[in-house]
Amino acid sequence: DEIKKARRDFNVPSSHTLVDADGLGWGVLEKGYVGFKATEAVAIEPETKGTRDPKTGKRDGIKGNYENFKTQCWYRFASKINEGIVSISLDDVLVNGARTQTVKVGKKTYKVKDLIVADLRSSKKGHNIDKKKMMNTKENQKSMLSGRSPDHGDAIMMREYFEIFKSPTNYFSSL
Repeated sequence: DEIKKARRDFNVPSSHTLVDADGLGWGVLEKGYVGFKATEAVAIEPETKGTRDPKTGKRDGIKGNYENFKTQCWYRFASKINEGIVSISLDDVLVNGARTQTVKVGKKTYKVKDLIVADLRSSKKGHNIDKKKMMNTKENQKSMLSGRSPDHGDAIMMREYFEIFKSPTNYFSSL
């Protein structure tokens, strides 16, 4: 199991391993990993827990006006970039166990930085007919990336999952 080997090599517990469940990743979920589903319902914003929701009157917290969970994560991540809270260091990029600044995707070699920048720029904000915040489709992003899927941008955006669903864990018990 490649995921288990990588987790051990980099000392990452299974509770900190997220699998993109929309596509081929769904099969890995059977091995006990948490799955990220783009179309999941919007989650309560963690910053609002305990706040009375004006729509329901309950003190569960407030859900943002997003089309789906993936959109919620993209908006949260973009906000952190714009506020200067997030930065990405390319000093520790490893590809097949070797430090590098480039990666081969298909038959083409790219600078990792260029891939990330292009992926993030291909994600566009908008609003749907119900005035909910939304993102452009994966097909639209692929057309902006000459047919390439924005996998690097998606992986970075998925980091928001752990910000929304924080759960204290004994990090080393599940290696």
